[in-house]
Amino acid sequence: MPHFTQIVRDFGDGAHVFAFPIGAWRELEDKRKASIPEICMRFLPPQKYLIDDVRETIRIALVHGGGVKPVQALRLVERYVDNQPIEDSAVLAVTILMAAQYGGPANDAPQKKSEDEKPSQESSPTFASSTATVQ
Repeated sequence: MPHFTQIVRDFGDGAHVFAFPIGAWRELEDKRKASIPEICMRFLPPQKYLIDDVRETIRIALVHGGGVKPVQALRLVERYVDNQPIEDSAVLAVTILMAAQYGGPANDAPQKKSEDEKPSQESSPTFASSTATVQ
């Protein structure tokens, strides 16, 4: 059964599973010397997040979510976070952290939509919608 914090998102070379169980939570807090809520607040305007808030959140969630080996997770982060505009990765990081605190969608699998149907905020979170619940 998937962990309640699990989300599936496109990242780099394809769709990946990200999750943030308590072990991941502790690891990130230890590495960043800040609580998860404090890290989340850094993503809100005036956006005072640090690059390692983004990198470590994604790396840790890959390991705990999709069973990616730590060395491979680091390679993915180096390739797709370090060498891309940071804002895309920041959106992913805050989405992961929001799922860690409030749970991921009940069914995060991509679903087929009719041409007339617009994507909902639940199925395609944006930076604004992901951070709106933190306030």
